[in-house]
Amino acid sequence: MESNKLKRFEHELKERTSDLESDRKVIRNLYYIGLFCVCLIGLFTMTFFKKNEDITLVILLLMATTMVLFHKFITKKYRFSYKKRVINKIFDFFIDECAYNPAGSISPKHIRSSGLPIGPFEGHDYVKGSINGYPIEFCEITSYNKASIVAISGLFFVIDFNKSVSSPILILNDKFEKKWGKQIVDFMYAKKWNKMEMVKLESSDFEKRFIVYAKDQLESRLILNPKTIDKLNSFFKNYKQEISLSLFEDKIYLYLSGDKFFEPNLVTKTVKWSDIVLVYNIFQLLSFFIKEINFDEFQSHVTKIKEQQHG
Repeated sequence: MESNKLKRFEHELKERTSDLESDRKVIRNLYYIGLFCVCLIGLFTMTFFKKNEDITLVILLLMATTMVLFHKFITKKYRFSYKKRVINKIFDFFIDECAYNPAGSISPKHIRSSGLPIGPFEGHDYVKGSINGYPIEFCEITSYNKASIVAISGLFFVIDFNKSVSSPILILNDKFEKKWGKQIVDFMYAKKWNKMEMVKLESSDFEKRFIVYAKDQLESRLILNPKTIDKLNSFFKNYKQEISLSLFEDKIYLYLSGDKFFEPNLVTKTVKWSDIVLVYNIFQLLSFFIKEINFDEFQSHVTKIKEQQHG
């Protein structure tokens, strides 16, 4: 039933954007013609100036720069229309009260509050709305290191709950530990997140991909119970990229690695089934958190257990 609904949406979206698909083909052909001309000029340059490598290198660099600028120029209008008429409609389909700003970004305070190892960043494709009555916001982010090389890129989500956990829980992708070293990660979160400790869970599959930190071991194990872990494992098998998340106060922060999630591609069709399925899978995960993680229930369990321990 869900698949049929998505297929109908894809068909309707294709019909409403048929003129945009025609524009894509025209722009694609223009780009191929430009690329062909640049290749011809490049071959001529290497033949004519083969004895002067400096001149050849300068001309080739100029042509490469020209091609990049030409691509940006011919795709600018199409990119704007694509985001407005395709990506915006996909978001509207999944998110209630959706507001989409292609140039917008999430607030830096959310990145800091999440506790995830993300430094200064640039954001775009900002979305705000709600799922099942819970406010959410997200955008695509790119964080650079000191050498101006991309260190982290992906989607960053914030889900706002009415209730909160009593202490923060951090679920780091195992690649973070491999990248910086266990001692660095331990020190960073012990220092920044009030001496959090590593939590050992019952699922070996889960612990192969993630490291869990928490201040309250009892609450973290109740929230990350075997049922929740099994469902998370099932989702993570379908999503092969890096995933990290944290629970802090009344919010869940989620990071999914990747890049150019919502950018047009001149080679492929304007409306692609893979784009719809991508957003669908992401919001299935968000809906899972909203449905499964009942903070009131877990807080009640924690309170009762602690009362028994002190009674």
